[in-house]
Amino acid sequence: MENLIKFLRESRDLSKSDVYKGIMSEYTYTNIENDIDNANFYSLIMILDRLNIPFSEFAYLYSKSKDIPNFFDDLNNELSNRIVVIDEFINNHPYLTDFQIDILHSLATLYEGTAQEQEKYRKIIWNSIQNRENLLPNDIVLLSYIFFLFKDEQQAYIINEIEEKMNLWEDYYGISKTISLFYYHLGTLYNLVHKDTETAIKYYNIAINKGVKHQSPYPTARAMIDLGNITSNEDLKTKGNTILSVFHPEMLDML
Repeated sequence: MENLIKFLRESRDLSKSDVYKGIMSEYTYTNIENDIDNANFYSLIMILDRLNIPFSEFAYLYSKSKDIPNFFDDLNNELSNRIVVIDEFINNHPYLTDFQIDILHSLATLYEGTAQEQEKYRKIIWNSIQNRENLLPNDIVLLSYIFFLFKDEQQAYIINEIEEKMNLWEDYYGISKTISLFYYHLGTLYNLVHKDTETAIKYYNIAINKGVKHQSPYPTARAMIDLGNITSNEDLKTKGNTILSVFHPEMLDML
């Protein structure tokens, strides 16, 4: 991950001066933020202390950042095939946290699970969220797959966290690859569950814009089709179906 220090600072809503003031010059800190190889161990420890992140967690993020694309690509491929062998998937990605594993287990209940199992993981995940000071980008992306399992205030809180962090971290690989799908699911939630057409239209439009920006054809196409149905826009529906026929022809029979 490029500029990891900057990423961690911004994820905590800290300015540069919040981090470097009193421990080093702005020039020195900026050089470290631009290239972590410019830091010695002592200056790195002081920066991590200001960021309130343990060295072990930083080392984990730094060493595993190159694995992140494979994880999200693997997950999206597995979900697109509608086959979720969760234990095997977790074994293939041993760097996942306990919190992320719980989210994946809850995701699996959507495919093969009971209402009781879904409720079990809802409680586990909600308790974890309440006890965590910071949600990592990986946490946010995984939550974007299951936010609709929650109800009322819990759901609103989680949606707000996802929206806020996704907008902040949009260039992060996993988020750039899932932000359009999140907004498509959010539009569908308001369309089918809340029966709020105006809000659904807003989120479908965001899904389309984000999908085009990050080249995510599936959620872009689905948002176009559903938005076209709501607004009786046949041209938009045709565009969506054309995109699906090119990139995901197997999905056409499911519409």
